Amino acid sequence: MNAVFGKTGTCTAPAVWLVEGYTFRDGALESLDRTVYACQAHVSVAEVGWLRGLAPHTRSARGLHWCGTFTDYEPDAG
Repeated sequence: MNAVFGKTGTCTAPAVWLVEGYTFRDGALESLDRTVYACQAHVSVAEVGWLRGLAPHTRSARGLHWCGTFTDYEPDAG
């Protein structure tokens, strides 16, 4: 798998939440497709908007990360 890293939104606050976005199929979470870090003020924005329609699973962030930092997971092209 390749990973694409980036930043969404304009907030620069430390993130206290890690929001994981999963493909949801046949009543189950199928694959982790995106993670986004969020501060307390933006956790609901992350769960609804920044995951781009993926099913959210939110947990406490570990370590120092910044609000809006995301990772997209893509299958290898080769």
